[in-house]
Amino acid sequence: MKKPNYIFIRIQQLSFYAFLFCTAITIDAQSQLEKWTLNGQGIDFASGLPVVNSTSASIEGIEASANGFYGPEGNSIFHVIGDKIFSNDGVEVDVFTPPVIGQRIGSEIGIIPVPQEACKYFLIYTYLDTDNPPGLSASLWYSEFDLSLNDNQGGITFGKRDLPIMAWSNASSDENFLPAFAISKPNVENNHFLFTVSKESDGTSRVRKYIFDTDGIVGSSVVVYENQNGDYESFEADLSPDGSMLAFGNFNNNVLTIVHLDSDGNIDPTMGAGLEDGITSISLDNPVIGTEFTINSDYLYTCVDARGIFKHDLSNGASFTMVEDSEDFSNTQIELGPDENIYFVKNPSTIGSIDPVTGSFNQDALPDLDESLIRFSDGSKGAWTLPDQIDGYDYHNVFNNGIPSECCEAVTNYEISIEIVGEIIEENAT
Repeated sequence: MKKPNYIFIRIQQLSFYAFLFCTAITIDAQSQLEKWTLNGQGIDFASGLPVVNSTSASIEGIEASANGFYGPEGNSIFHVIGDKIFSNDGVEVDVFTPPVIGQRIGSEIGIIPVPQEACKYFLIYTYLDTDNPPGLSASLWYSEFDLSLNDNQGGITFGKRDLPIMAWSNASSDENFLPAFAISKPNVENNHFLFTVSKESDGTSRVRKYIFDTDGIVGSSVVVYENQNGDYESFEADLSPDGSMLAFGNFNNNVLTIVHLDSDGNIDPTMGAGLEDGITSISLDNPVIGTEFTINSDYLYTCVDARGIFKHDLSNGASFTMVEDSEDFSNTQIELGPDENIYFVKNPSTIGSIDPVTGSFNQDALPDLDESLIRFSDGSKGAWTLPDQIDGYDYHNVFNNGIPSECCEAVTNYEISIEIVGEIIEENAT
């Protein structure tokens, strides 16, 4: 058998070659984003160890959340901080517009790469009332962000800005609604599930499922689980990387809930370690604020208010132990890093981490971090936020379906491999 030849070519004009080669691009897998967006700084995992770098996008004095998206080689594509969207070079290109004056972005901003696209992304976010008067308390929305707009700076697609998903209304200022959500990897039909967790206006708490395809939400939501006594109010919900479990806490009681799911995103009644089929319920000393599964979906880490970080063994009836010396990390969301470590926040400039395999706990994993972490607060309750991701998602696949020439400028600096009749052409785009 004749050995293939290897040809190396430097691509100088990507927009021309993208048109020529866009159907043959393959890129190595990446199961988590290698860079995280904070407020004015970022965390870069590309070298293996996380390092702090500066970003050109920041907002003064916000209490909300931040997120961003990067190319396979770590090049910035866009950032979202609070209600503002920034281009890859830090220029403000768009802003969210709440339906009620005085509302603000909530504790999570989700990003769904639009299936079969390389330029478009769905942004998922909540609006919350600042002082919680009677009326509209919270609402969940999405917009489509298109990198090809505004001379490749990006912008929200006309007609796809602030599309409503769900709203929660309160009858008095004593009622409160703090919804959480989680996003799945693409299923076999290349669609994403969006799960919401909340107490609803009729007093019943529900987990709902929405389906996102290329055009946005498909059809109506499906109620996956409901609890008339749940009174759900969550700062964070997390979906396991294998898509089989949705975990969330509740600030109104001390119960951690795990909903077991089948491959269609519906409740799996064959699983669970509680009184209800498909549900695992765990009582703790205090409310659960943050939740995050490990990369193999075998352990769950939680932040318990005023206690610290707990590790739950899901192979042993979700038995749990407290992470030693984690008491100062008791008011935080939790996030899985591309190094497979678990990260959590202590204060505006301190992130800790733990290795789930060895148990090694680092109380200051990023000593060069300035005060760029953001705390979300809702009345008397609050939590430090971290950029939300789709755990276990192969982010490189965003580019595998071709790179339209109109947005190539925004997604340069990644490695391309092209296979043509036994020959491989490999080079760094510039």
